[in-house]
Amino acid sequence: MICQGKIKERKARELSKQEMAKLVAERLKQSPFIGDYLNQEVFEANEAELISPSLRVYLPNELLAQAWKAKYTPKTVK
Repeated sequence: MICQGKIKERKARELSKQEMAKLVAERLKQSPFIGDYLNQEVFEANEAELISPSLRVYLPNELLAQAWKAKYTPKTVK
């Protein structure tokens, strides 16, 4: 039998995980760059309305935005 203390501890931990996930999601939405999942393009946050909300990938810093661009930029064949 699980004691009541363990049940409360598990519920508190789960609530904490949910709160943390919500906080991370809110902060990501404030990212300076947004990637377009479908077209593999990167936009600055002030151009986010160009991308459907369901296709937005939040890129929280310039390094990730550059990596996103580099990965999906077609390479020229020599």
